[in-house]
Parts: sequence; structure tokens; C-alpha cells
Amino acid sequence: MYPWPAQGRADRPTDEDEVADVAIRGCRSIAELYSEAIAELRLANRVSELRLFIRHDPELEDVRATVQVDPVREGFEMAHVHVPTGLAARTAQLRARLLLEAVHGLVGRLSVARGWDAAPLEGCRRQVLDRGLEYRWSSTPKASPDRRHESRAEFRLPADGYGRAAASIGCGPSWIRPTRPFRSGTRGRWPERAPIRSWP
Repeated sequence: MYPWPAQGRADRPTDEDEVADVAIRGCRSIAELYSEAIAELRLANRVSELRLFIRHDPELEDVRATVQVDPVREGFEMAHVHVPTGLAARTAQLRARLLLEAVHGLVGRLSVARGWDAAPLEGCRRQVLDRGLEYRWSSTPKASPDRRHESRAEFRLPADGYGRAAASIGCGPSWIRPTRPFRSGTRGRWPERAPIRSWP
């Protein structure tokens, strides 16, 4: 499940419309968490991607979501989420809750069209809520060449849509986080006999 466009940068808007930009960012953690939960259901479908095209509609008072139920012609399922102007004034948590209900509703509608059992989808919604609307990921620890230290990457995507990443270095039970920023998509490496370093 991907809020579209799927990529975004912290220093520039994802969409030129400020309200749409806030909604796209707010939907990212929801999409990640819901995708993780729905993947476990192993639903049979011709494609595995659902793109969420999010638009600002100043004439609306509430979030409105629709999904294309005709047979897929492209390589993905397609849904549209239209958001009102007032969404931008809500807290990040409330925006995420509203977007979760929209996503859950359109997946439920798609399940009817595709012949899936809709009952387990409530578990997907519950899992998103139980995780606090925040997607988190940690890598497995990687040992240094001398086996005296370990490192791991940690990533969290809260309801505001801005990802936070950190590299943690450990020695035995102790872990530290370097103050230098660490972005996802970068690689750290262990020097043979030099101080520990990371590259943003």
C-alpha cells in the first residue's frame, strides 16, 4: 500500500498543495502498518500493490475514499482519498486516525469486489491502532570485525510522516547512539582498527 507519490523529502513538499502534502505524509505510517498486517493474510490477487492517490478537495467536510473495483489493467490496484481543508489543522494523531478509517473502508470495499473474507481486515485495523499509528523497524545487530561491538539501525515513522533513523553501537549490554545523523538507505561499516564512523 503506497500513498502516492511514494517518495518524499523533509526539505520539500510531496505535493504542491499544502493540505494534500500533510495528508500524504500522515498516511505513510498507516500504509506501512496496514500493509504489514494485510500481508500476513495472504490474500489471493493478481497484483500486490494498492496505490492511494490523495487529493485536497476544499468543498468536502470529511475524508472521502473510493477504490477502483473493475478488473486491474495496470500493475496495481488504485484508490483515491479526498481530504477537506480542515484536515491540515488537526493533530498528526487525529489525521492518522481519520486516514486509517478511510484506508480500512476502501480495503473492505475492495475485498467485496475481489471475493476476500473481509472479517480478518478488522485485525489489520486493530494492529495499526495497537502499534500507536507509528511504524517501527530495527535491523539485526551486525558484529564488528573483532567481535567486540555490535551495531544496528533503527527506524521509526510516526503519524506526522517524517521518518527518524538512528545507528546504535553496542558493547555488551550497553548501547549508544552517535549524535551524527543517520539516514535510511545509507551504509555504515566497521573500520579495522579505527574509531567507529557512520556516513549520512
